[in-house]
Amino acid sequence: MVKRSNTDLETDSPYRKRQKLTEAQAVQAVKAVATDIQSLQDLQACLAFKQETGAEQFRQNIKDFKTFLDAIAYGEDDNDRSIKRTILLEYLQLQTPLGNHEHDRYLSDVVQSWSFAVQSYNESLSAAIVAVLALLLKTTSTLIEFREYGNNLCKTLLQEDQIVLLERGISASKAKEHVISPCLRLLTEIVLYDGGRAAKSVYAHRETTFKRLDVFLGMRKKSTEVVPKDQRRPSIRHNALRYLFANLRLQTRSAKSSILTDGKLIRAVFHDIKEDSAALVLEILNAFKNDVAQDLTLSHLVKTRVFTEWTLRSLASLYQFHDDENTPGEIVNVQHQVHAFLLCICTTADQGILRLHSEAPPQDEPDFDYGASQTYSKTTLQSQKQGTARNLTLASFFQSLRPYADNAQCELIVAAFQAAPDLISEYFMKKSFPFEPKLTATWVGYSRFLLSTIQLPAPKEQLGQDNYGRINTPPQLSSMIDGMLPQPLTKKALTRCLNQSTDLIKFVGVRILIAAFQKLAKVQQGLASASMQCQSTSGDLWRQAQAELLEEFRRRCPEMKHVIAVFRSCPNNSVLFREAITRLIAMYYKLLPQVALKEKFDISMGLSKALKANTSEVEDSQSCRLQALELFSLLEIARRSPDMRWWHKTDDISLSPFTTVLRLHIISPQADTEGHVKTLLRSIIDDTTILKQDTSYHPLDVLVLSLQDCAYAEASDSLFEFVDNCILRCSRQPVKYYDDLTALVAAIRPSVGVEVDDCNIDLLLMTILDQWPFLMKSAAKMLVDSATKWLVRYLDLLMYNGGNITVLSNFRDQFVSQMTKKGSQPLLEKALRESEKSDLQQALREMKKDKGTNLVVQLPKSRSDSLENFSVPELPELPVEGEDFPVLRKWIQKETSEAIRDGSVGQLILCLCSKHEEVRKQAIAALRSFSGSLESSGYSEWQQVYVLTGEVMEVAEDLVCDRALPYFAGVIAARALSVLTEPLHFMYIKINRFMNKAPRWDIGKLPSYWVDKVLLHPPADDNAHYNEVSWLLEALTDGLRTPEDMEIYRRADILERLLSMSATSLPETCKLKLLSLLFRCTLVGGSTTLITRCGLLSWVQSQISSRHSEPSEHGSLRQLALRAYETSDHDRVQQWSNGSVGTILDSFRVQ
Repeated sequence: MVKRSNTDLETDSPYRKRQKLTEAQAVQAVKAVATDIQSLQDLQACLAFKQETGAEQFRQNIKDFKTFLDAIAYGEDDNDRSIKRTILLEYLQLQTPLGNHEHDRYLSDVVQSWSFAVQSYNESLSAAIVAVLALLLKTTSTLIEFREYGNNLCKTLLQEDQIVLLERGISASKAKEHVISPCLRLLTEIVLYDGGRAAKSVYAHRETTFKRLDVFLGMRKKSTEVVPKDQRRPSIRHNALRYLFANLRLQTRSAKSSILTDGKLIRAVFHDIKEDSAALVLEILNAFKNDVAQDLTLSHLVKTRVFTEWTLRSLASLYQFHDDENTPGEIVNVQHQVHAFLLCICTTADQGILRLHSEAPPQDEPDFDYGASQTYSKTTLQSQKQGTARNLTLASFFQSLRPYADNAQCELIVAAFQAAPDLISEYFMKKSFPFEPKLTATWVGYSRFLLSTIQLPAPKEQLGQDNYGRINTPPQLSSMIDGMLPQPLTKKALTRCLNQSTDLIKFVGVRILIAAFQKLAKVQQGLASASMQCQSTSGDLWRQAQAELLEEFRRRCPEMKHVIAVFRSCPNNSVLFREAITRLIAMYYKLLPQVALKEKFDISMGLSKALKANTSEVEDSQSCRLQALELFSLLEIARRSPDMRWWHKTDDISLSPFTTVLRLHIISPQADTEGHVKTLLRSIIDDTTILKQDTSYHPLDVLVLSLQDCAYAEASDSLFEFVDNCILRCSRQPVKYYDDLTALVAAIRPSVGVEVDDCNIDLLLMTILDQWPFLMKSAAKMLVDSATKWLVRYLDLLMYNGGNITVLSNFRDQFVSQMTKKGSQPLLEKALRESEKSDLQQALREMKKDKGTNLVVQLPKSRSDSLENFSVPELPELPVEGEDFPVLRKWIQKETSEAIRDGSVGQLILCLCSKHEEVRKQAIAALRSFSGSLESSGYSEWQQVYVLTGEVMEVAEDLVCDRALPYFAGVIAARALSVLTEPLHFMYIKINRFMNKAPRWDIGKLPSYWVDKVLLHPPADDNAHYNEVSWLLEALTDGLRTPEDMEIYRRADILERLLSMSATSLPETCKLKLLSLLFRCTLVGGSTTLITRCGLLSWVQSQISSRHSEPSEHGSLRQLALRAYETSDHDRVQQWSNGSVGTILDSFRVQ
């Protein structure tokens, strides 16, 4: 072939080959012109589509438009931003299509340029146009005047033609990140614009808009270039996540559910999440917490599809999150946030995947009768099949965690156990992690995890309740015992812990057992309460559950001998360890006495050491508190141990255990806050004949009061040694001293006229008389002085306690004769003078009133300050709440009519006024059961009783958890119940009117209501007015028991109205009841109110001078006035009366 010549190349032949341009020629050919947009015309020219314009010029125009938008969004010159925003607004207004056709394009030039770039395969230009559209939407999204035009643009971009263009960009290969990312950003801005107005349309094109989204979510940027964090561009994964989060936030519930149930998307989000940056991880957690977990419109099924076991494990991997590019603070923040997120979805039923027990709401039908043939095991098995919801996902997920190595994971599992107790058995059943005692970090961490599990509060199902407050069938035995002693804590493992040589391992084992015993006590109390509130057959099931639980717990606990061995090997310098082991032994004696009593255990030595240590001075306050706790535990053991030797004194201690405890209680009464020491001392005395029983006051009170002022004397140690010697001799030889006392009484029987058993003299006094000569012979003067003072006080108190005066005088004469021989008579006279200055009888009265925790009371300063000079009779005592409440179950054993008539139900209502929250809760549950059984009881007045109990429960249910029901409300309810049993009762009509008045009682206005109805309204029956007044006064007196009750009376002006009523002539019975009410006010802190608010002193003067009063009443009225002043605030009364109250009181004393 002949080669063409150069001349052929210069011709215009169509077959001429294109010449190859040089680099300089190429730069000159593609050089584009930049435009600074300063006017509307510049913007129109910049965005106008002309096909003859080159691709580079198109790109430059888009770049100029981007610069223009950046100046609006991020510019610092406010004036320039305002000008350019106006230009953009005018441009967008001009771009509105003239027609209203749905296929009209908005910003047709820009869209046409995009279409041209896609058709010409110019990917860089297409990506630039898509990016500038996304920027345009982002810029105008915060400007309200652009809202309409932005929505028009979104509508245009979601037309079929533009969807095809988007699909071209989304379908690009994974290597073309610069093409894919702008498309994702544009879709994100479309979804976010105007609060998600176009979100539904985006989801409608999900075949395109969600195409390959799972692929994009897995595309992390892996660049070897070192670029600062603030200069990095978001990766495709980051843009895809933002697009997904926008849809989760703004899509409809059905669209959102469909997105979340796409397993590929969720798996792509959480796959290798620990490889993401800290900021991106936090963004993921916040999005799924706010828009998924806390979205209550999503169903539980959708959430379980999202938070699968694999998802939870991926999230748990963030506990070990680490990134060299993040600061330590950012890493810790990620770990805290993922922990909070897992807590949310694993412990909350409505926000996560937790499933609670499925229970039906309470019905009005009566409790189901299980039948006499039902047993606890069968019934609980049926109940568990019907009502248990298994959290399989959580149970499997928790198996992959390491609670023994990570505190946060331990906290997560324990929190889930508290929310769903059924997880405990499921978890430890599958977890094969042995509890072999080894002093390693793993074992210590696992022990802490087990201890935290045991210390969780018992669920309501194990306390006889559910979410509706009902009493259902007993819970399953395995769920109860696994919550106290999880399966790894076998008897063998716990025994090995106690037998280790390392104190730390033994201490951990002891702490675990203490927590288990505490939980056992709580559950046993709940089971017992439920058994009392259920009907007979169902109650038997609860009692069976209680017995089986106790037996299973006994089988899993170590033997008592191992615990005793730990106690004996406990180092003396470890106060914390000693307190723990003594508390554990006390719990064995209290909850498992059959196990504790198998081993002989003499606590005398340990108690003596503890008493000696407690009396010594300790600088560390914490050690002092621990020693006090240890001592109380030892006293509890001693009280329950049959091998305790109270009257045995060793060589290294100066006092016997009994006297040491007695002295400790006298010196530090505030330490016995719960009355355990008082109960212990009384129980010991009651089992002996040292002190005389069946007296007016407890003999121990007399002994304590006699030693009270002597406990701080200089010779107190020697005095207590003498008392201890007398007590020990009397306990060892009671027959000898009884014979001596019998001989003494027989010698003076003609003047006494009583037998030895009726003279109320303690054998201890006889022992003191026997040992007194030895004290006078060998003791120092200081000891004789202290002993004499004590003896005189003791004799006086025995007389006040009912001792025969003649016999006591004979004892006194013998003591005087012995002291006269030794020249100690001046000491006796001094003691007698000091005894007259103290009012021991008044102190005994105060002690009898004090049914609380302490035996020690404060004595009056002198007799002149007491009421004895005016012959005041013993005041009526306030009703004191006992320690046992048999009325909670007493009504069950009787017929309904009998329980109402004999007051059992009334006493049950008064339990709502108890100071103990648990008693109030049991009472409200018992009333609910009683009310439910009324209709089927056949009782004729059941409807009225049903209404009354319903109104009482309506009031009490709101108060029972916070405070007690006021006593007046309880008294009115109880008395109204007794009235309803007698239709002929004079209060029957008014009680029924009161019940029909309203379904709810106003507690604050209840006293004033009844005062108004009784005093200001005619009686229901003729001539029954004073009967109603008497009934009202009795109710007011019985309902006044606390200062809170007095405050209710004060606010309702009850006392003023009653005192004004008494100005007229009243029957004798009403006057006495009114005086009883006023005396009751002085016992509950109402004396100041009586004097200053009610004018009690003037009222007493008017009553004394009234012709309607009898002379026999004047003494009681004066006593009332003096009592009121003595118990009032003297400064307040003196200020109120301007000092004149003293004159009035003097007139009462003279009279």
